[in-house]
Amino acid sequence: MAVIILSPYPSIKAANNQRCGTSAKKHNKDYRSYQRTCDVSSDLSLLRCWFPSIGFACNNDELFFVISNPTFKSFFMSELCTGFTVVLEQPDFFVVNKEAGIDMHDDAGVPGLVSRVSAFWGQNVYPVHRLDKVTSGLVLLAKNKEATSALSQAFADRCVKKTYLAISDRTPKKKQGWVKGDMTKGRNGSWKLLHSSDNPAITYFQSVSLAIPHHRLYIVSPHTGKTHQIRVALKSISAPILGDERYGGTVADRTYLHAWRLQFSYAGAEYSVEVDPEWGEKIDSKLDLQNFIP
Repeated sequence: MAVIILSPYPSIKAANNQRCGTSAKKHNKDYRSYQRTCDVSSDLSLLRCWFPSIGFACNNDELFFVISNPTFKSFFMSELCTGFTVVLEQPDFFVVNKEAGIDMHDDAGVPGLVSRVSAFWGQNVYPVHRLDKVTSGLVLLAKNKEATSALSQAFADRCVKKTYLAISDRTPKKKQGWVKGDMTKGRNGSWKLLHSSDNPAITYFQSVSLAIPHHRLYIVSPHTGKTHQIRVALKSISAPILGDERYGGTVADRTYLHAWRLQFSYAGAEYSVEVDPEWGEKIDSKLDLQNFIP
């Protein structure tokens, strides 16, 4: 367990002496600790790469550092907690809106969504499903292992309904319907759809024209959870997602794929969470999506 301590104490040594005791909290109203289950050496490498101007220290299995400038402390926390917004918080889980371009897990020295939300909350969170780095939208993160098990099982049992929004600027082979087929790995991390159906990816979609010429909005409901499933499905109908260059999409400022709605049950309660994409004029704000949701 690694502990990161934000403290106005003037030195690492002072922070070390006070790091976990009640005296630290008594003398420092700004005392906050953040716990993460990870290797301390990895934490050190990550933090030193991310904030080279700050001194970090390690004592056994505890990692801590000192920020004496309150303004910089605020900056550090604001940087650590970017890339997402909290849409719903319950005692056992978060639902957050992930920005496009944020990985689920740390990669090449860049904190992933799980680390960011863990830092925001001050304790570990646990992913029960995932979104691709290029995809924005709703992600469900559990706060404890019991919730992780229950929610993961709900996804495995296909009891969670997911609805995505995507934009393509290509003419599709069909404007609504099913895409079914096995998926297999292709080259360079891509996937492709097969004609066989031994363990198929199953996707239903509808679409509607947008005000921008040749652009269509796709309302997509995956019934399985395969890697790149929606991206491959839309490519298979000759409508690769705008910005999804991996699958032949037109170059754009981002991949226009967004996890718009999650519907699930937990502990006897029903949840339906929605968050609109930040796509500017690409989406007609007057469009009533409810009319297109299967």
